[in-house]
Amino acid sequence: MSSAVLRTSKSALGFASLVRLAGQPNGIQAGLTRCLFGSLSSCQPLHRRSRRHYSLRMDQRTGLLFRQLFESQSSTYTYLLADAQTREAVLIDPVLETVERDARLVEDLGLNLTIAVNTHCHADHITGTGLLKKRLPGCHSAISKDSGATADIHLKEGDRVTFGRYSLEARATPGHTDGCMTFVLNDQSMAFTGDALLIRGCGRTDFQQGCASALYESVHKKIFTLPGECLVYPAHDYTGQSVSTVDEERRLNPRLTKSLEEFVKIMNNLNLPKPKQIGKNASPWPRCKSLSHTSWPDRCSENPVPIIFSRSWALRLEFRITDHNEGDKLEYEWQSGALVSFAASNFWVPRLNSWGAISMKLNVLPMFV
Repeated sequence: MSSAVLRTSKSALGFASLVRLAGQPNGIQAGLTRCLFGSLSSCQPLHRRSRRHYSLRMDQRTGLLFRQLFESQSSTYTYLLADAQTREAVLIDPVLETVERDARLVEDLGLNLTIAVNTHCHADHITGTGLLKKRLPGCHSAISKDSGATADIHLKEGDRVTFGRYSLEARATPGHTDGCMTFVLNDQSMAFTGDALLIRGCGRTDFQQGCASALYESVHKKIFTLPGECLVYPAHDYTGQSVSTVDEERRLNPRLTKSLEEFVKIMNNLNLPKPKQIGKNASPWPRCKSLSHTSWPDRCSENPVPIIFSRSWALRLEFRITDHNEGDKLEYEWQSGALVSFAASNFWVPRLNSWGAISMKLNVLPMFV
Protein backbone atom coordinates (compact mmCIF):
# COMPACT_ATOMS: atom_id res chain seq x y z
CA MET A 1 0.00 0.00 0.00
CA SER A 2 1.47 3.34 -1.00
CA SER A 3 2.43 5.68 1.82
CA ALA A 4 0.73 8.41 -0.20
CA VAL A 5 -2.59 6.99 0.88
CA LEU A 6 -1.91 6.34 4.55
CA ARG A 7 0.45 8.70 6.32
CA THR A 8 0.58 11.55 8.80
CA SER A 9 -0.39 14.94 7.42
CA LYS A 10 -0.19 18.41 8.95
CA SER A 11 -3.33 20.45 9.49
CA ALA A 12 -4.64 22.41 6.52
CA LEU A 13 -6.96 25.38 6.46
CA GLY A 14 -9.98 25.66 4.25
CA PHE A 15 -10.63 28.52 1.86
CA ALA A 16 -13.66 30.49 0.74
CA SER A 17 -16.58 28.09 0.90
CA LEU A 18 -20.20 27.84 -0.02
CA VAL A 19 -22.81 25.72 1.70
CA ARG A 20 -25.95 24.87 -0.18
CA LEU A 21 -28.52 22.17 -0.76
CA ALA A 22 -28.02 20.46 -4.09
CA GLY A 23 -31.43 20.30 -5.75
CA GLN A 24 -32.92 17.02 -6.88
CA PRO A 25 -34.99 16.93 -10.09
CA ASN A 26 -38.09 17.68 -8.06
CA GLY A 27 -36.31 19.64 -5.38
CA ILE A 28 -35.84 23.30 -4.60
CA GLN A 29 -32.73 25.28 -3.85
CA ALA A 30 -32.16 26.11 -0.21
CA GLY A 31 -30.60 29.12 1.46
CA LEU A 32 -26.90 29.84 1.34
CA THR A 33 -24.33 30.27 4.08
CA ARG A 34 -20.96 31.67 3.07
CA CYS A 35 -17.67 31.48 4.96
CA LEU A 36 -15.00 33.95 3.93
CA PHE A 37 -11.36 32.88 3.98
CA GLY A 38 -11.37 30.88 7.15
CA SER A 39 -11.14 27.28 8.22
CA LEU A 40 -14.09 25.04 7.56
CA SER A 41 -14.83 25.06 11.28
CA SER A 42 -15.95 28.70 10.99
CA CYS A 43 -18.93 27.66 8.87
CA GLN A 44 -22.33 27.51 10.51
CA PRO A 45 -24.03 24.17 9.84
CA LEU A 46 -27.08 24.13 7.61
CA HIS A 47 -29.96 22.04 8.94
CA ARG A 48 -32.69 20.70 6.76
CA ARG A 49 -35.77 18.53 6.98
CA SER A 50 -35.80 17.09 3.48
CA ARG A 51 -34.02 14.19 1.80
CA ARG A 52 -32.22 16.35 -0.80
CA HIS A 53 -28.51 15.72 -1.07
CA TYR A 54 -26.56 18.11 1.12
CA SER A 55 -23.29 19.30 -0.34
CA LEU A 56 -20.51 21.55 0.85
CA ARG A 57 -18.12 22.91 -1.76
CA MET A 58 -14.81 24.57 -1.08
CA ASP A 59 -12.78 26.56 -3.60
CA GLN A 60 -12.30 23.75 -6.10
CA ARG A 61 -8.93 25.06 -7.30
CA THR A 62 -7.15 25.07 -3.95
CA GLY A 63 -9.43 23.70 -1.19
CA LEU A 64 -11.42 20.74 -0.01
CA LEU A 65 -14.16 19.32 -2.19
CA PHE A 66 -16.94 17.62 -0.23
CA ARG A 67 -20.13 15.77 -1.12
CA GLN A 68 -22.69 14.14 1.14
CA LEU A 69 -24.62 11.46 -0.74
CA PHE A 70 -27.73 9.58 0.37
CA GLU A 71 -29.00 6.03 -0.18
CA SER A 72 -32.71 5.93 0.63
CA GLN A 73 -33.30 2.21 1.15
CA SER A 74 -31.01 1.97 4.18
CA SER A 75 -30.96 5.73 4.96
CA THR A 76 -27.18 5.65 4.60
CA TYR A 77 -24.94 8.65 4.02
CA THR A 78 -21.84 8.21 1.85
CA TYR A 79 -19.20 10.93 1.93
CA LEU A 80 -16.80 11.97 -0.80
CA LEU A 81 -13.85 14.18 0.15
CA ALA A 82 -11.11 15.32 -2.21
CA ASP A 83 -8.20 17.70 -2.45
CA ALA A 84 -9.29 20.02 -5.25
CA GLN A 85 -5.65 20.70 -6.15
CA THR A 86 -4.17 17.19 -6.26
CA ARG A 87 -7.53 15.53 -7.14
CA GLU A 88 -6.91 12.69 -4.66
CA ALA A 89 -10.14 11.54 -3.02
CA VAL A 90 -11.50 9.30 -0.28
CA LEU A 91 -14.99 7.79 -0.02
CA ILE A 92 -16.58 6.90 3.32
CA ASP A 93 -19.23 4.16 3.70
CA PRO A 94 -20.14 3.35 0.08
CA VAL A 95 -23.32 1.31 -0.49
CA LEU A 96 -23.60 -1.49 -3.04
CA GLU A 97 -26.72 -0.11 -4.72
CA THR A 98 -25.10 3.27 -5.38
CA VAL A 99 -21.64 2.19 -6.55
CA GLU A 100 -22.30 3.32 -10.11
CA ARG A 101 -23.54 6.72 -8.93
CA ASP A 102 -20.47 7.22 -6.76
CA ALA A 103 -18.01 6.03 -9.41
CA ARG A 104 -19.60 8.26 -12.02
CA LEU A 105 -19.36 11.27 -9.69
CA VAL A 106 -15.67 10.57 -9.07
CA GLU A 107 -15.08 10.41 -12.81
CA ASP A 108 -17.20 13.48 -13.60
CA LEU A 109 -15.24 15.55 -11.09
CA GLY A 110 -11.92 14.31 -12.45
CA LEU A 111 -10.87 12.74 -9.15
CA ASN A 112 -8.54 9.88 -8.30
CA LEU A 113 -10.24 7.74 -5.65
CA THR A 114 -7.35 6.25 -3.71
CA ILE A 115 -9.23 4.76 -0.78
CA ALA A 116 -12.75 3.68 0.21
CA VAL A 117 -13.18 3.31 3.94
CA ASN A 118 -15.94 1.78 6.05
CA THR A 119 -16.63 3.17 9.52
CA HIS A 120 -17.64 -0.35 10.63
CA CYS A 121 -19.16 -3.65 9.45
CA HIS A 122 -22.68 -2.68 8.46
CA ALA A 123 -25.74 -4.77 9.33
CA ASP A 124 -28.32 -2.78 7.37
CA HIS A 125 -26.71 -2.68 3.94
CA ILE A 126 -24.00 -4.28 1.82
CA THR A 127 -20.86 -2.23 1.43
CA GLY A 128 -19.98 -1.14 -2.10
CA THR A 129 -16.24 -1.17 -1.49
CA GLY A 130 -15.49 -4.40 -3.34
CA LEU A 131 -17.29 -3.35 -6.51
CA LEU A 132 -15.79 0.13 -6.32
CA LYS A 133 -12.31 -1.39 -6.43
CA LYS A 134 -13.27 -3.19 -9.63
CA ARG A 135 -14.98 -0.14 -11.08
CA LEU A 136 -12.15 2.27 -10.21
CA PRO A 137 -8.76 0.51 -10.42
CA GLY A 138 -6.27 1.92 -7.94
CA CYS A 139 -8.85 2.28 -5.19
CA HIS A 140 -8.01 0.46 -1.95
CA SER A 141 -10.31 -0.62 0.87
CA ALA A 142 -9.83 0.21 4.54
CA ILE A 143 -11.56 -0.68 7.79
CA SER A 144 -10.69 -1.05 11.46
CA LYS A 145 -8.38 -3.91 12.35
CA ASP A 146 -10.79 -4.78 15.16
CA SER A 147 -13.71 -5.23 12.76
CA GLY A 148 -12.72 -8.77 11.78
CA ALA A 149 -13.01 -7.82 8.12
CA THR A 150 -10.43 -8.47 5.44
CA ALA A 151 -9.38 -5.29 3.61
CA ASP A 152 -6.38 -3.76 1.88
CA ILE A 153 -5.66 -1.56 4.90
CA HIS A 154 -6.36 -2.35 8.55
CA LEU A 155 -6.63 0.82 10.58
CA LYS A 156 -5.85 1.34 14.24
CA GLU A 157 -6.20 4.25 16.66
CA GLY A 158 -4.30 7.31 15.45
CA ASP A 159 -3.73 6.17 11.86
CA ARG A 160 -4.31 8.77 9.16
CA VAL A 161 -5.91 8.25 5.79
CA THR A 162 -4.35 10.87 3.55
CA PHE A 163 -5.72 12.32 0.32
CA GLY A 164 -3.59 15.09 -1.14
CA ARG A 165 -2.89 17.77 1.49
CA TYR A 166 -5.69 16.53 3.74
CA SER A 167 -6.04 13.57 6.06
CA LEU A 168 -8.60 11.79 8.22
CA GLU A 169 -7.54 10.69 11.69
CA ALA A 170 -8.91 7.28 12.70
CA ARG A 171 -10.36 7.21 16.21
CA ALA A 172 -11.56 3.89 17.61
CA THR A 173 -15.13 4.36 18.85
CA PRO A 174 -16.41 0.85 19.71
CA GLY A 175 -19.81 0.22 21.23
CA HIS A 176 -22.22 -0.05 18.34
CA THR A 177 -19.82 -2.71 17.06
CA ASP A 178 -16.38 -3.52 18.40
CA GLY A 179 -14.79 -2.31 15.17
CA CYS A 180 -16.39 1.13 14.84
CA MET A 181 -14.21 4.08 13.91
CA THR A 182 -14.77 7.82 13.69
CA PHE A 183 -12.77 9.74 11.08
CA VAL A 184 -11.78 13.32 11.90
CA LEU A 185 -10.55 15.81 9.29
CA ASN A 186 -7.05 17.07 10.07
CA ASP A 187 -8.20 20.57 11.12
CA GLN A 188 -10.90 18.99 13.34
CA SER A 189 -13.63 20.81 11.45
CA MET A 190 -15.50 17.63 10.42
CA ALA A 191 -16.06 14.25 12.08
CA PHE A 192 -17.54 11.24 10.30
CA THR A 193 -18.97 9.26 13.18
CA GLY A 194 -20.47 6.20 11.50
CA ASP A 195 -23.15 4.71 13.75
CA ALA A 196 -21.40 5.64 17.00
CA LEU A 197 -22.95 9.11 17.17
CA LEU A 198 -26.07 10.00 15.22
CA ILE A 199 -27.91 13.31 15.14
CA ARG A 200 -29.75 13.39 18.49
CA GLY A 201 -29.11 9.69 18.88
CA CYS A 202 -26.56 6.88 18.64
CA GLY A 203 -26.16 3.43 17.18
CA ARG A 204 -27.89 0.48 18.81
CA THR A 205 -25.84 -1.87 20.97
CA ASP A 206 -27.89 -5.08 20.97
CA PHE A 207 -26.00 -7.06 18.29
CA GLN A 208 -22.62 -7.29 16.49
CA GLN A 209 -20.65 -7.25 19.77
CA GLY A 210 -22.39 -4.06 20.84
CA CYS A 211 -21.78 -2.68 24.32
CA ALA A 212 -23.66 0.32 25.72
CA SER A 213 -21.03 1.32 28.27
CA ALA A 214 -18.27 1.11 25.65
CA LEU A 215 -20.28 3.30 23.27
CA TYR A 216 -20.86 5.91 25.97
CA GLU A 217 -17.15 6.04 26.76
CA SER A 218 -16.22 6.19 23.07
CA VAL A 219 -18.47 9.14 22.30
CA HIS A 220 -17.55 11.12 25.40
CA LYS A 221 -13.79 10.56 25.10
CA LYS A 222 -13.24 10.47 21.34
CA ILE A 223 -15.97 12.71 19.86
CA PHE A 224 -17.27 15.07 22.54
CA THR A 225 -13.67 16.20 23.18
CA LEU A 226 -13.50 17.72 19.68
CA PRO A 227 -14.09 21.47 19.22
CA GLY A 228 -17.73 22.42 19.72
CA GLU A 229 -18.04 23.81 16.19
CA CYS A 230 -16.80 20.55 14.62
CA LEU A 231 -19.43 19.33 12.16
CA VAL A 232 -20.82 15.87 12.89
CA TYR A 233 -21.67 13.71 9.87
CA PRO A 234 -23.23 10.33 10.78
CA ALA A 235 -23.59 7.21 8.64
CA HIS A 236 -27.38 7.31 8.93
CA ASP A 237 -30.29 9.59 9.64
CA TYR A 238 -33.95 8.63 9.70
CA THR A 239 -35.54 12.03 10.42
CA GLY A 240 -34.42 14.16 7.48
CA GLN A 241 -31.38 15.80 9.12
CA SER A 242 -27.95 15.84 7.56
CA VAL A 243 -25.45 17.47 9.92
CA SER A 244 -24.99 18.51 13.53
CA THR A 245 -22.13 19.84 15.65
CA VAL A 246 -20.24 18.45 18.60
CA ASP A 247 -21.58 21.28 20.76
CA GLU A 248 -25.19 20.52 19.81
CA GLU A 249 -24.85 16.83 20.58
CA ARG A 250 -23.08 17.49 23.88
CA ARG A 251 -26.00 19.68 24.94
CA LEU A 252 -29.01 18.20 23.18
CA ASN A 253 -28.49 14.49 22.52
CA PRO A 254 -31.30 12.88 24.56
CA ARG A 255 -29.31 9.72 25.30
CA LEU A 256 -25.71 10.84 25.63
CA THR A 257 -26.45 13.75 27.96
CA LYS A 258 -27.52 11.18 30.57
CA SER A 259 -25.26 9.53 33.12
CA LEU A 260 -23.54 6.29 32.16
CA GLU A 261 -25.97 4.27 34.26
CA GLU A 262 -29.01 5.96 32.71
CA PHE A 263 -27.59 5.54 29.22
CA VAL A 264 -26.98 1.81 29.68
CA LYS A 265 -30.52 1.37 30.99
CA ILE A 266 -31.96 3.22 27.99
CA MET A 267 -29.93 1.21 25.48
CA ASN A 268 -30.76 -2.12 27.11
CA ASN A 269 -34.49 -1.42 26.90
CA LEU A 270 -34.89 -0.09 23.36
CA ASN A 271 -36.44 -3.34 22.07
CA LEU A 272 -35.78 -2.34 18.47
CA PRO A 273 -36.72 -4.49 15.47
CA LYS A 274 -33.93 -5.86 13.33
CA PRO A 275 -32.65 -3.51 10.58
CA LYS A 276 -35.00 -3.74 7.61
CA GLN A 277 -32.31 -5.04 5.25
CA ILE A 278 -31.20 -7.95 7.42
CA GLY A 279 -34.26 -10.04 6.58
CA LYS A 280 -33.56 -9.67 2.88
CA ASN A 281 -29.84 -10.32 3.03
CA ALA A 282 -29.67 -13.21 5.47
CA SER A 283 -32.84 -15.25 5.71
CA PRO A 284 -33.71 -18.24 7.92
CA TRP A 285 -32.48 -21.67 6.95
CA PRO A 286 -35.19 -23.91 5.35
CA ARG A 287 -34.43 -27.11 3.47
CA CYS A 288 -32.81 -26.71 0.09
CA LYS A 289 -30.59 -28.34 -2.47
CA SER A 290 -26.84 -28.04 -2.88
CA LEU A 291 -24.52 -26.54 -5.45
CA SER A 292 -23.68 -29.10 -8.10
CA HIS A 293 -20.29 -27.87 -9.27
CA THR A 294 -16.74 -28.04 -7.97
CA SER A 295 -15.17 -25.46 -10.28
CA TRP A 296 -16.02 -22.29 -8.37
CA PRO A 297 -14.25 -19.67 -10.55
CA ASP A 298 -15.76 -21.05 -13.77
CA ARG A 299 -19.28 -20.64 -12.41
CA CYS A 300 -18.88 -17.09 -11.12
CA SER A 301 -20.81 -14.46 -13.03
CA GLU A 302 -19.16 -11.42 -14.54
CA ASN A 303 -21.52 -9.46 -12.29
CA PRO A 304 -21.48 -11.54 -9.10
CA VAL A 305 -24.39 -11.36 -6.70
CA PRO A 306 -23.51 -10.27 -3.16
CA ILE A 307 -24.52 -12.65 -0.41
CA ILE A 308 -24.44 -12.13 3.34
CA PHE A 309 -23.65 -14.94 5.75
CA SER A 310 -25.18 -13.72 8.99
CA ARG A 311 -23.43 -14.84 12.14
CA SER A 312 -22.53 -12.56 15.04
CA TRP A 313 -21.46 -10.16 12.32
CA ALA A 314 -22.09 -10.01 8.58
CA LEU A 315 -19.86 -11.59 5.97
CA ARG A 316 -19.95 -10.42 2.37
CA LEU A 317 -18.88 -12.67 -0.47
CA GLU A 318 -19.79 -12.55 -4.14
CA PHE A 319 -20.96 -15.43 -6.30
CA ARG A 320 -23.86 -16.64 -8.38
CA ILE A 321 -25.72 -19.93 -7.94
CA THR A 322 -26.18 -21.63 -11.32
CA ASP A 323 -27.03 -25.29 -10.63
CA HIS A 324 -28.83 -27.30 -7.97
CA ASN A 325 -28.38 -31.04 -7.47
CA GLU A 326 -29.36 -32.97 -4.36
CA GLY A 327 -26.44 -34.24 -2.30
CA ASP A 328 -23.57 -32.66 -4.26
CA LYS A 329 -20.86 -30.80 -2.41
CA LEU A 330 -18.73 -27.84 -3.45
CA GLU A 331 -15.09 -27.79 -2.32
CA TYR A 332 -12.90 -24.79 -3.00
CA GLU A 333 -10.28 -22.72 -1.18
CA TRP A 334 -10.58 -18.96 -1.51
CA GLN A 335 -7.24 -17.95 -3.02
CA SER A 336 -7.20 -14.23 -2.23
CA GLY A 337 -8.40 -14.45 1.35
CA ALA A 338 -6.82 -17.69 2.64
CA LEU A 339 -10.20 -18.92 3.73
CA VAL A 340 -12.35 -21.63 2.70
CA SER A 341 -13.50 -25.20 2.58
CA PHE A 342 -17.18 -25.81 1.99
CA ALA A 343 -19.77 -28.27 3.36
CA ALA A 344 -23.54 -27.79 3.93
CA SER A 345 -25.43 -24.75 5.11
CA ASN A 346 -28.36 -22.94 3.53
CA PHE A 347 -28.17 -19.34 2.41
CA TRP A 348 -30.50 -16.99 0.61
CA VAL A 349 -29.11 -15.33 -2.52
CA PRO A 350 -30.74 -11.90 -2.88
CA ARG A 351 -31.86 -10.74 -6.33
CA LEU A 352 -31.92 -14.33 -7.57
CA ASN A 353 -34.75 -15.32 -5.22
CA SER A 354 -33.02 -18.65 -4.82
CA TRP A 355 -31.65 -20.85 -2.07
CA GLY A 356 -28.23 -22.46 -2.23
CA ALA A 357 -26.22 -24.63 0.11
CA ILE A 358 -22.55 -24.19 0.91
CA SER A 359 -20.29 -24.91 3.83
CA MET A 360 -17.38 -23.11 5.42
CA LYS A 361 -15.18 -23.25 8.48
CA LEU A 362 -17.34 -21.01 10.61
CA ASN A 363 -14.55 -20.17 13.04
CA VAL A 364 -12.59 -18.24 10.40
CA LEU A 365 -15.27 -16.33 8.52
CA PRO A 366 -13.96 -12.92 7.46
CA MET A 367 -15.69 -10.10 5.64
CA PHE A 368 -14.12 -9.04 2.36
CA VAL A 369 -14.38 -5.31 1.65
